[in-house]
Amino acid sequence: MRFWFCVLTICWVLQGLAQPTNGLLSHITFDACDAQDDQGYLSGQIFGNPQCECGIFGQSLYFNGQDDYIRFDGNLKNVFTGDVTLSFYFRPEPSTQSYDLFSYRDQCGLDSLFAISYNGSTGDIAVEIIQNTNRFTTLVGKVEAGVCWQHMVFVKEDKIVRLYINGELAFEQRNSQPILIVNDGLFDIANSPCLGGNLQRFHGYLDELRLYNRALPLREVLELYTRPDELITQDTTILKGATVQTAISPSCATSFSWNPFSDVADPSSGATAITPQQTTKYFLNFQNKGCLTRDSIKITVVDPTDLDCNNLAIPNAFTPNGDGINDVFMISNPYVFDQLIEFAIFSSMGEKVFSSTNPYEGWDGQYQGQPLNPGMYVYRVDYRCSGQQLSKSGGVALIR
Repeated sequence: MRFWFCVLTICWVLQGLAQPTNGLLSHITFDACDAQDDQGYLSGQIFGNPQCECGIFGQSLYFNGQDDYIRFDGNLKNVFTGDVTLSFYFRPEPSTQSYDLFSYRDQCGLDSLFAISYNGSTGDIAVEIIQNTNRFTTLVGKVEAGVCWQHMVFVKEDKIVRLYINGELAFEQRNSQPILIVNDGLFDIANSPCLGGNLQRFHGYLDELRLYNRALPLREVLELYTRPDELITQDTTILKGATVQTAISPSCATSFSWNPFSDVADPSSGATAITPQQTTKYFLNFQNKGCLTRDSIKITVVDPTDLDCNNLAIPNAFTPNGDGINDVFMISNPYVFDQLIEFAIFSSMGEKVFSSTNPYEGWDGQYQGQPLNPGMYVYRVDYRCSGQQLSKSGGVALIR
């Protein structure tokens, strides 16, 4: 879950690092370079010699695509007959073949199985769930281009199955009956009974495997997603001569480069200061072992001499519901005036419920620590600009 807090020169993103724990059967972080389940539900045995590499959080495992795989002991018969969620991050090596990621099956047939594969030639990830030849489905979604790490979440909720890729719903299927999977097989990574031909053992990086015995709603799916290799400093507006300090999300990149690099304090760092002289869109390249991810930020530069004191930008509604979007009612362009005398909010009865002299402070819809009811409120802004004392008032709708 993300929410934005912006001031004149800097935008920060705060990411809710708390991950859903209700119904969590297994959590394998790979941080100790093993297959240890933090929940103790599955017991994993590693075959071959997967290498320990930088991951989403801490370490990940790198599978060589030849003899590296993991086999888990554990009773999954009751897991795949009910609601279930499987979440993981993966970063495949380039290939035109299909990689076997996960399988829960006891033979290479079409009877009672769960399998996930990745097609390197098309960029598709496929989830097969089969009870028998009369009750089955396949979910297919395309990974995001230009992104190294991919996050995949499979959700089975009664008759509905969903596939999410990088926080977006890629596929949804509503079946006439629930698909129940019961077999005597083991839960494997890169060790399907159907290996051979075009289906090869997974070649690439794997991290943060989670298995739940319930169907996670979209809100919790988004809480699981941490986008790596990304500028978390968002597009912003500054006064001419001001500086923006950039910040990035978790990254395994070994080098960074900016384009254009003029006005960038350290062009080889993702976290640096930028002081543009004019409105510019900057691109940041994340380079990591042959994989390139690119992100951008647009910095709009405002010349104070071009500002109109009478043109205050103030929204007419806000929704303080904690979703990180439009939660605070505030002046959108406080840089147009020289001094804020008072920014005040009044109830319909005329009671002052908020007041501030800080131009970058807003109202969260509360009064004396308690959320106020939805409805119309009145605002008044008293300020000084170009030697004049001015005032603006209007109405704002509080929506919950």
